Amino acid sequence: MANKFLLVANTTSNRIEELAAGDNLDLTSNGIFIDNNTGINGYVLMSDGTKVKWAPVGNVVASGTQQLTNKVIDCTNNTVINIPNSSLVNKTITINGQAINLGGSISNLSTPDAAETLTNKIINASNNTLSNIPNSALVNNTITINGEQVALGSGIVIQQLYANVVASGVQTLTNKTMDGSQNTFVNIPNSALVNDYIKINNVDTYLGDTITVGDITATGSGVFENKTIDGSLNNISNISVNSLSTKSITFDGAAYDLGSAYNLNITTASGVQVLTNKTINGNDNILSNIPNTALVNNSFFINGTSVELGTSAFVGDVTTSGNAVLTNKTIDATQNNVINITNGSLTSNGVIIIDGQEVKLGDYYIVNRKKTTGTLTTNLGSSPSLSSDDTIGAGAQVLLGKTNTSITSWNFTFPYASTSSGWTAMYEILVDGNPSYTYGSSFSVPGAGTGTIKWAGGSAPSAVSGLTLFEFRVIKDTSNGVTVLGKGTTYS
Repeated sequence: MANKFLLVANTTSNRIEELAAGDNLDLTSNGIFIDNNTGINGYVLMSDGTKVKWAPVGNVVASGTQQLTNKVIDCTNNTVINIPNSSLVNKTITINGQAINLGGSISNLSTPDAAETLTNKIINASNNTLSNIPNSALVNNTITINGEQVALGSGIVIQQLYANVVASGVQTLTNKTMDGSQNTFVNIPNSALVNDYIKINNVDTYLGDTITVGDITATGSGVFENKTIDGSLNNISNISVNSLSTKSITFDGAAYDLGSAYNLNITTASGVQVLTNKTINGNDNILSNIPNTALVNNSFFINGTSVELGTSAFVGDVTTSGNAVLTNKTIDATQNNVINITNGSLTSNGVIIIDGQEVKLGDYYIVNRKKTTGTLTTNLGSSPSLSSDDTIGAGAQVLLGKTNTSITSWNFTFPYASTSSGWTAMYEILVDGNPSYTYGSSFSVPGAGTGTIKWAGGSAPSAVSGLTLFEFRVIKDTSNGVTVLGKGTTYS
């Protein structure tokens, strides 16, 4: 290819001539068209050794692909996207010693609000809030009282034993053998106890007294110097950070101040870890093997004595099971359940007098004796009259008779029929019946009212040849309403 020279129009000579040496090519308001375009803003003409083309002069353009070298890009003023891991110096993070690629995943992480089973964890109750811990999650979930295990959250009644006790009032029991398996003792004074004191530092301390052991009291402030406090036997709480020689913990090379809040969310489901400032809900987690030292409250008080969970306690000399002999005791009987009292243990030897006759407790005596009126040959007529004797011990009367005509109405007399109070009376009549004569359902209670008998089975018994025992219950309510219930039983 030969070299060519640019031809221009010479307005002076009016000829087409080559551009003379020393002249300039004036392209004002014109462009240069190469490769189907007049170039891009900021581009210049550049030779690639063969031809001329448009090319940038070292500036980053808004579009197009460019390779940048030794550049510093401020991400606060630029949006950087689609950077592959291979372009990064640090393309992983390390969690619990495991390198995780960006964009990758890791399992067995504990989250604040998911149901998980944690293994080999040490949870400090001073820095965490534990709630809804079921008994099954505790190493010690019972207490032993008098040899009997009692589950936390349940109750136990330490009952009293006494004999010859009334339902109310104060009594003094002497030389009695009591069954203490279910008794509840209350209001027992020290004077009623064989042992009413304990020795503390070889000093007798009576129940109910207040003592001071050394300079330490159960409540109030105290300053300790040169003391060694065993956390397994003491409940230590509310220790300020300023009281600690070490006020922070280091995790993965970073220091975390005690008492400050951090949301790391990197607890794994297995492995030994110490959790700080966590709230663990017992409804959503399975907690197990929690030692007493992890609890804010790891003991309870019985009669003013602290009893640690998992230990045993004995209350006085009376147990909830087994036999115990109480002597010269005053028992508050208002709430006691007394059982197994023999007649021989009672002052009256268990005897009451009924109608002049001695009857031992546990025996029976027939009080409600009934007398009869009439005979089975007495004609009853159409409206027999039955009476109820209200004399104590005599009972009601039983009327005897036979049918000589159909019975249309039954009359029931009662001494207090017209009283405004309600009452109930029983009546019986033994009838030698005849199939030709039927039984009606009307009734009359002089002084109280009339009506229709309500029969067992829905209707009056059928008349048969032989004996029929009629039983009636007359009921008067306080509004003067009268109801009669009846039934008949046939005997052959």
